[in-house]
Amino acid sequence: MVVTRQLRGVAHVAAEADTIDVDQRGIRLSSAHVPEELHSPVSAVNAALQRLDDGMERRQRFLADAAHELRTPIAILQTRIELLHDDSERSRLMLDVARSANLANQLLDLQRLDADLTVFQPVNPVSLAAQVTADMAPPAIAAGDEISFDAEVENVTVAGDAASLSRAIVNLIQNAVIHGGSKTAIRVGVGRDGSLRVADTGLGIAEEHRHSIFEPFNRVVPLDQGAGLGLNSVRDIITRHHGQITVGDAPGGGALFEISLPVAGHGAL
Repeated sequence: MVVTRQLRGVAHVAAEADTIDVDQRGIRLSSAHVPEELHSPVSAVNAALQRLDDGMERRQRFLADAAHELRTPIAILQTRIELLHDDSERSRLMLDVARSANLANQLLDLQRLDADLTVFQPVNPVSLAAQVTADMAPPAIAAGDEISFDAEVENVTVAGDAASLSRAIVNLIQNAVIHGGSKTAIRVGVGRDGSLRVADTGLGIAEEHRHSIFEPFNRVVPLDQGAGLGLNSVRDIITRHHGQITVGDAPGGGALFEISLPVAGHGAL
């Protein structure tokens, strides 16, 4: 009976350990239910968890500081490039600086997601996606692509964080620009149910790669541009919105990314 009672305390600590996750920091093991002989190992584990939490906090601060420091010189560089003569070299430089700005924003996305700074409120994805498409048109055109926007309705409301959703759409468009190939037609759309679509006329994504592309630093084809964080960031954003993202074949060929989000007022949050 004594052994059973003592082991029950060990099982309690094991159950606490199972709840520890990178997104659930601050959890510590309790020594109240274990034998005194195990208090020292439990304390050592808690000290290790504290060091990991401190390390994660330093990482978050570094990402935020690095991203903010990068944005200022990138903005200055973009302004200076815009003053150059309109030729092919200027277009290439505009595309390069847009990619650099996108990387800085992806670092900020990671920091915001880690710190859970998303603020949910009613959002109209039609106006949101239209604005993002307009903002992304210059770098897409500079890359030799075409970009268009259409919506099945003028107004629809979803529960979400406008800044995060904007970044998700930006990342999908940027992904189409980078991986779609030359002279790609990129189509951004919004459905009646508030779903978002980004399609391109590129080579598409083979079915066996459609799950792995959302993993960080994963690329189907190695490239010398981008950090492999865009699609992973998109998935994290949509997961936090209690939505889903899928990838399939676009009509006529190419890749089609579809995002479904809870409609506001329908038990979304």
